[in-house]
Amino acid sequence: MLGRSVRYEPGERGVNNALPRTAARTTPTTFRAFAEESIKPALAG
Repeated sequence: MLGRSVRYEPGERGVNNALPRTAARTTPTTFRAFAEESIKPALAG
């Protein structure tokens, strides 16, 4: 199992914060909608 310092290091350096979140850069899609539209059909075959 990886230690905390290895798993979270990129996030702590700010790689997820390259561009600030704005309404123009986000989507209203929820994870549930994504899963139902993309993952569920893929798993159904």
